[in-house]
Amino acid sequence: MAIRRPLVVISGGVRELPTEDILLADSLISHGGGGITSNTAAGTEALYSNTTGINNTAAGTSALYSNTTGNNNTADGGSALYNNTTGNGNTADGRNALYSNTTGVGNTAAGAYAMRYNTTGYNNTAAGNQALYSNTTGYNNTAAGAYALYPNTTGNGNTAAGAYALYSNTTGVDNTAAGTHALYYNTTGYSNTATGVTALYNTTTGVGNTAAGNQALFYNTTGGDNTATGRNALRANTTGYNNTATGTHALYSNTTGYNNTAAGTHALYSNTTGTSNTATGLNALYSNTTGYNNTADGGHALYYNTTGYSNTAVGDQALYNTTTGAGNTAVNPLNSTGAYAPIFDPTTENDRFCAGSTGVTNAYIQVAWTVVSDARDKMNFAPVPLGLDFVTQLKPVSFQFKEARNIEVPHGKVRYGFKAQDILALEGPGSVIIDAEDLEKLRYDESSLIPVLVNAIKELTTRLAALEAKCTTQK
Repeated sequence: MAIRRPLVVISGGVRELPTEDILLADSLISHGGGGITSNTAAGTEALYSNTTGINNTAAGTSALYSNTTGNNNTADGGSALYNNTTGNGNTADGRNALYSNTTGVGNTAAGAYAMRYNTTGYNNTAAGNQALYSNTTGYNNTAAGAYALYPNTTGNGNTAAGAYALYSNTTGVDNTAAGTHALYYNTTGYSNTATGVTALYNTTTGVGNTAAGNQALFYNTTGGDNTATGRNALRANTTGYNNTATGTHALYSNTTGYNNTAAGTHALYSNTTGTSNTATGLNALYSNTTGYNNTADGGHALYYNTTGYSNTAVGDQALYNTTTGAGNTAVNPLNSTGAYAPIFDPTTENDRFCAGSTGVTNAYIQVAWTVVSDARDKMNFAPVPLGLDFVTQLKPVSFQFKEARNIEVPHGKVRYGFKAQDILALEGPGSVIIDAEDLEKLRYDESSLIPVLVNAIKELTTRLAALEAKCTTQK
């Protein structure tokens, strides 16, 4: 390298340089304006206007050109930190990086045009081509990736990691986007967190949303306080709020529904406007669209429910076939072989309580059931029409249940009871003792037989009294 004299021609004029300034391989290396030894300037007009600023390093044509009293700045690239005057502790790496910064402090920009328009914003970090390009006074922002937080002007406390992350943000604050195009359209929304490619892509002014997974909460615009964890979770949500979806495609179709919780792949998948539903398990409440206040706990629980409401299903496939029924409760419809064998299978029926499967052999409880029987809760009173004649035609039998209707294998212990068909034949139309709602599965209401037995005893008592009176008379 040839050391030249410290008298050089710059921009058509002659400039005297401190004796320490030298030209190395046709590049000017000096201490910049003011000749302060702690500054280093490499490039035409680098640190040109410096007066008393110290500990600055400028590499590139016109880098830190306007700096006067700013300290501890580093500019590497043509016109990097060009307009900085008194700003301290800034680092710009790339052509026109932090170009407009004047008094902003503690900023770091790495990439061509990164933080190009920042003036007084501070403690910002931009890494990537044109990252935080439009930021002016925003502070405490971090952008990593080409065009990340590109139009941000005064928004603060934002973090964007990924190309085009938070691309449209202007004044939104406290947002975090990690993934290409995450929170892409956010403008003024705040306190959102998006992790994954295009997560919260369409959110504009939504607040307090958290999306973790590719395209999670993709279509959300103004909906707030939603949490989506999993690929495509809450994907179609637009204005719905207070929803929580955990699992791939959970609450996938939800648009304006609110206060829903889905945990499991495809849980509440078809829900659109339904509200206050809770689904836990694979495909739980899968078909629900507008139904509300439903709780499904178990894989495929309430699977076919569409508009039914206020149902509770506990156990795998519980209330599987319910569609529009309401107020139903079901617990564990599977038998010991894992087969779906509900004791009752509501579809459109309402207010049914179903416990266990047809495989149950014993049901245990410490005390007898206490049943509500307050006259004030009843109406349409009438005498029971059946009595002694009915009872004398009953045919008690001992029996065992089968493992299944088409399997001639005994299941459980020997029991005493009746054949439902026999009692139904005696009762006729409008049966009460036998529940004939489902002719393929007749059911026996033994409590309804008790009043009939009482009538029979009363009839026998009357007959006995008459016989006793007759015997007394004949004596």
